[in-house]
Amino acid sequence: MDEPHAEVRVVDRDGWMKDYPLVKNIVQVGSDPTSDVFLDPNRGSGVALRHVQLIHWPGPRRDYRLVNLGDDEVVIVGPQGERALAPREAARIEDGESFRLGEFTLVLRCLGLPIERVTRRSEYIDAELYLPGVPLAPERTLEGVIVLRNLGEEEGVQFEIDLEGVPGECCQIDPAPLMFPGSEERVRLRISHLCSIPLAGEREVSVRVTAPGSYPGEEVVLSRTLHVLPCYRHRLYFWSPDQEVGESARSSLRESTGVTSPTAEAGGIGPTPVADTWWAAAEEASPPLRGSEVQSLRTAEEPDVESEEEEWWTEEGEGG
Repeated sequence: MDEPHAEVRVVDRDGWMKDYPLVKNIVQVGSDPTSDVFLDPNRGSGVALRHVQLIHWPGPRRDYRLVNLGDDEVVIVGPQGERALAPREAARIEDGESFRLGEFTLVLRCLGLPIERVTRRSEYIDAELYLPGVPLAPERTLEGVIVLRNLGEEEGVQFEIDLEGVPGECCQIDPAPLMFPGSEERVRLRISHLCSIPLAGEREVSVRVTAPGSYPGEEVVLSRTLHVLPCYRHRLYFWSPDQEVGESARSSLRESTGVTSPTAEAGGIGPTPVADTWWAAAEEASPPLRGSEVQSLRTAEEPDVESEEEEWWTEEGEGG
């Protein structure tokens, strides 16, 4: 699940309030129960099934567009007063501004996620990278934007964008449009943590921008350090009370788990860091294990049960 970009506070005709986190880039608002922000007809009238959309565009600031899908004007209230949004029109809406839909009032509240900016330019290419300055957590996605500018005189320039430093399966870059002299375009960038990849640790991520067809030899490289958090999983294995577990069973278990330790050549801590001697430690402590003992393959950063010394197995009673 992605981190929320912002939230919408809904206030009904009686003053009832509810906050909706905005995770999607396109959020549907209306009286349809399947809407992302559901405005219950029992709490207020005057709302169409699909009344408006909130569209998020990442960048140096939290940028949202409000799209009026209804047949009536939507009134937006901000520091400069009120302004009307006509049907089938769109307008930027800022942090703290509100808008009215029927008997409901909705307030946009952007979350304070830090954004880091990197900028580089060559003779003909100007580029900026905006990416949240937070760690990349398991099963999460960091979404940023690359701003491109054509500083040359060539028309119909096709920029090429490559991301280095993370596996290709973890990243997605929208295609760059054809650009004309002096034009500026923004391209979305997403980096995802798939648990198994990328490897945990400090990663140098670089965005390389070129235009080989129009500006041969020109390139800009936007680099920043990305902190990737490790991914942990748990497995428990049980045996019957009188069953002895010898080396053959241990070997089968070792093969079935597929647990390996990261090497120095891997360039960092793996997604499931496990000591090379974890199995040997259990064998040295109590060979062989019996069924009344629980073999726990732990890869957790924080153990579920607190103890003074961490062990890979626990023994119930003495002497099996």
